[in-house]
Amino acid sequence: MSAQGRSTNRWLRNRAIRTKLSIILTIPVVAVVVLAALVFFDAYSAGQRAEESRRAVALGGDAGALVARLHHERAAAALVFAPGVGDGRPTAAYRSAVQDTDAAAADFRVHRSGVRVSPDVRLVLDRIGDGLDDLSALRRQVQDDPRAVSSVILFRYRALVADLLTFRASLSQIGVPAATGNELRAAAALSQAIEAQGLLQVAVIRALTGGVVTPALQQEIVGASSMSGEAVTDFQVLAPPGWRAQLNTDVNGPAVIGAERDQGIATRTPPGDRLKLAGDAAGWSTAMAARMDLLHAVEAAIDRQILDEVTAQRDAARQSAALVAAVVLLVLALTAGIGMVAVRSMSRSLNGLRLQAADVAHNRLPSLVADIDARHADRDAVRELVAAAATPIPVDGRDEVGQVAAAFNAVAEAAAGLAAGQAAARASATTIVASLAWRLKRQVDDVAGELDVVQRNQVDTEVLAGLYRVDTAATRVRRRVANLLVLAGQYSQGRPQPVSLTDVVRAAAQVIEQYERIDEHISDHRIFIDGPAVDDLVNLLTELLDNATHYSPPESRVLLHAAATGDLLHIQIADRGFGMSPETLAQVRAKFATPGTFDEHAARHMGIPVAATLAHRLNLEVTFRTEQRAGTRVDITVPTHLFMVRPDLALPPAGLLAATGEQTRELPRQRPPSDPPAATWSPLAIEPSGSDLGERLAATMPTPIFDEVSSRRPEPWLESPVPFPAAPAEPPVLTFTDSNLPIRQRGRHFHDVLPAASQATADAAPIRRDPAHMRHQLAGFQSSRRSRSLPVQPAHVVEASP
Repeated sequence: MSAQGRSTNRWLRNRAIRTKLSIILTIPVVAVVVLAALVFFDAYSAGQRAEESRRAVALGGDAGALVARLHHERAAAALVFAPGVGDGRPTAAYRSAVQDTDAAAADFRVHRSGVRVSPDVRLVLDRIGDGLDDLSALRRQVQDDPRAVSSVILFRYRALVADLLTFRASLSQIGVPAATGNELRAAAALSQAIEAQGLLQVAVIRALTGGVVTPALQQEIVGASSMSGEAVTDFQVLAPPGWRAQLNTDVNGPAVIGAERDQGIATRTPPGDRLKLAGDAAGWSTAMAARMDLLHAVEAAIDRQILDEVTAQRDAARQSAALVAAVVLLVLALTAGIGMVAVRSMSRSLNGLRLQAADVAHNRLPSLVADIDARHADRDAVRELVAAAATPIPVDGRDEVGQVAAAFNAVAEAAAGLAAGQAAARASATTIVASLAWRLKRQVDDVAGELDVVQRNQVDTEVLAGLYRVDTAATRVRRRVANLLVLAGQYSQGRPQPVSLTDVVRAAAQVIEQYERIDEHISDHRIFIDGPAVDDLVNLLTELLDNATHYSPPESRVLLHAAATGDLLHIQIADRGFGMSPETLAQVRAKFATPGTFDEHAARHMGIPVAATLAHRLNLEVTFRTEQRAGTRVDITVPTHLFMVRPDLALPPAGLLAATGEQTRELPRQRPPSDPPAATWSPLAIEPSGSDLGERLAATMPTPIFDEVSSRRPEPWLESPVPFPAAPAEPPVLTFTDSNLPIRQRGRHFHDVLPAASQATADAAPIRRDPAHMRHQLAGFQSSRRSRSLPVQPAHVVEASP
């Protein structure tokens, strides 16, 4: 197949069904149009030919009337030269005949202009026109030229009449039916008979006025009489019976009988004898004129009948053309209508099938898979979802489209069942994973509790180092368990109260293995995260920070910047690693754009899937930017409803910051939230060092971390691994954040709040701790820590001296 053929096939394959059906319909429509155009053209051409024939026949009737007027004018001209009648002067009869001839000639000229005939007939009409134009000169000779010869003048009249009769005889060949052609030939024969009578009339007048019958006149008389008889015989043969009867009936009377008697005398008179007629030349002319008028009357009647027939034929041809046109239009309309109905029916069925199929493929089946999760894994729910997804497509008709729709319904039902089975299996697997994860979480928590008990009275450095490694491994396992729960659709309920962003960032950093490489820079420590979002945000930051430390050189630092800008909170994590390839970057961005379900890839690489799931749940905007060998930057945008700025807290005064050697900058004032949360403690005033501020606030300041430690174990992400202890002689020091969360330190554990007891003390009775005393101790420590964030008006920055 040629390239052009392949291109055409490709073009057809890409066209819609409606277009293909239209192309198929166009071929018969074009064929019908072409055939109908040919038929209509033939019918129209026949009508045009009939109209041209009608005009020619009408012109032939005008020619017959003109011949009748020329017969009168010629007879009157012959009498002008008759002695004793005209004496060379025009008579009143001649002048009257001239006027009648001019009127008939005018009608002939008018109708001649609209006639289309063959070239031979056109030559005849041109000669007739020239002869009519020469009548004026001929008439002047008759009227004014005494030297005019009657024979010459009469011959010129005869030549003009002969051309008119030739035109009438040619009408039988203008394309009319055979019957009409015979009628036209019959009319031409009658005209020829009338012309023979006219020639006989003129020859007898000349013989009467000349005294004797010359041989030439006797020959003209006999020839004219013979020609008249032959023409009448032809008429009798060609004419219908009605016309023959009309001729015999109408051409009769005393004048006709007298003319026939004189005609017989004239034809029997030998040369050299005088004609002995009943009357003179004028009487003979009058009798013959009466007879010829009756013949012209029959001729005119026949011409009218022929014209009516040709007109009827023209009207029939026009009606036939109109009928053909109407039939063509009707056929085209029916073809187009039936084709459109068929095309619309097929295209509507196919389009409906396409839409229904697309709905099943793109909406129902994906919705079925999405709805069948761990919460819809029971059989009744799965059965209802499958029934909704496999709702059959309406089958309209039993044609091929209906059969395809029925087959697709079966396929959709089978696909829905298969998808439901797979989704149910996946949901069941997710449920199993979630159940195992919860069990593993409880076991890990038990292991962490046992580790706390074991390390509580342990002072051996090597043993504590081993316990630290075990605790670190338990922390990693706890992280993996939490990730499994996230991927299985199990989310944390969060915190009942907001938690500062500083605590959230440090809690996320202390869970990863290389936490000491992370540097956080938080512009405003008054930023608090909404309680329900705390655990999810901690897990999200944990995974992103772990990726940053894992894919960057061990000696490099990982920076975390957080700042509130306007009504949004922006967090950026930047490393100095090798960056991501364009393919990896695209995959990561796609994962965050459309978080997937729990599958094998998510189980093997849980970091990005877990972060994407949490970001999707919190409606966070997470973007990735990377440069080869320049590291990766992750930008996290926290929406307004997930954080707040506590207006009841402020940075510590400049003097206190200067005393510690820290460098700060002037902070932008935050717009207070529309509905700030109630403060859990009252603002504190700055007091001099050494005051009893801790003692006085011990009774009033709440200690949530102490109460929480005393009542239950903290959440997994708050626990720190077993630290390496300092020298046994040094008392353990525990560092807390502003929101009472412990800061992980190597060699320290936040459960180890008391000095290690001796073996004797361990064997003694359990130590009973006084809550009030512990409250006093912790309140004093907390007040010294919180003194850095007490409100200062105005907020400004003081840089410490070098």
